[in-house]
Amino acid sequence: MGAGGGKKVLPAGFWRRLFAPAQRLRRKAEANARAGRVKEALALYQSLLALYSEDVELHLAVADLFFQVEKWEEAARHYWEALSLDVGCVGAYRGYLAALQRLGRLEEAAQALRELGRARPESPCPPNYLGVALYLNGSITEAAQIWEEVLEKHPKFAPAHSNLGSVHLQQGDFARALFRFQLAAELDPGGSAVAYNNMGEVYLLRGDYAQAMGFFQRAIELDPRLAIPYANLGHCYYAVGKWEEAIAVYEKALSALNPGLSSDDTEIEVLTCLTRVYARLRQYDRAIEVGLRVLARRPGWERILALLGHIYLQKGEFEKAVEYLQRALLAGGGEWLGFALHRNLALVYYRMGRFKEAVIEYKMAYATYFDQLFADMPPWGGGGGSERWIASARF
Repeated sequence: MGAGGGKKVLPAGFWRRLFAPAQRLRRKAEANARAGRVKEALALYQSLLALYSEDVELHLAVADLFFQVEKWEEAARHYWEALSLDVGCVGAYRGYLAALQRLGRLEEAAQALRELGRARPESPCPPNYLGVALYLNGSITEAAQIWEEVLEKHPKFAPAHSNLGSVHLQQGDFARALFRFQLAAELDPGGSAVAYNNMGEVYLLRGDYAQAMGFFQRAIELDPRLAIPYANLGHCYYAVGKWEEAIAVYEKALSALNPGLSSDDTEIEVLTCLTRVYARLRQYDRAIEVGLRVLARRPGWERILALLGHIYLQKGEFEKAVEYLQRALLAGGGEWLGFALHRNLALVYYRMGRFKEAVIEYKMAYATYFDQLFADMPPWGGGGGSERWIASARF
């Protein structure tokens, strides 16, 4: 109250001047983040958090930047802060699970989400993402049970329908998967980009590439920020031999990758497919460049080592081919991959004129092949088939 008992009137522009410095800091932080100046952006965002510790968007921005520089612990902490402030923040759930997955701590994530669900029983989000954590950790049956329980209480909760559809898809039950995905799209038109992508995956797995492309293109129209529909569209072009189109959409998938919306597996998958496409086009240097990016992200992965070995073989760099093929063998990968690796090593040695080593690798290739082929067939069961076969083979 003023001296005369009247209501005190704030000067014009008071609130604008009060919040203007914070708005300028936020814009500056966003500009630094877009320009890739992560350190500067983080410093600005954290100074804002000191003033506005309950701002969900600030916690998300900080978490995404920590995720970008692979500081998973810090990223997970800020994603969790965002969840504590807004139990329905989808981006925070996705980022939190992605960060703890990289730390190998999905069980910890599941426990935290159980506790959050007990504290906020009115929300379907904590149990839904508890199911996601269990699914990612390989407990698919338990995850499906949780999603069914969510739908008993919240029958119109679209994400749970979509997640159950993914379980049906993994089980090869295409009809039930399509039903769940279609229902999710009807219940949540705003999130239907994911549902359209999922429907496209059903047709992709069935080999109906024309139908699948239509769904992936519709998903991209609805939400161009999602990377996975671009990746899946690239798989369709790859399957029908449209290499240039595949490259174009795979590159768009990489541009669309976002820590809150995309998994690390998506990037690895896209880069691996790009490596294969460039190799098919005989752009070997480009294929090797992209393949080495995969190897940097997943060191010791036998499949990319095998692919790089094959590319060096095609390029005629035999010493490099031997190096990568042998590294792939040491990394393991199962009998069928082992057959291909020994066969390619035999071919490399043959072209190098090292015929004795080529013969040994051919024998190893067919030994591996027969071990797999006859693993469950008497009288060879368990691997005796290859030993018997080699004893009588003539090379």
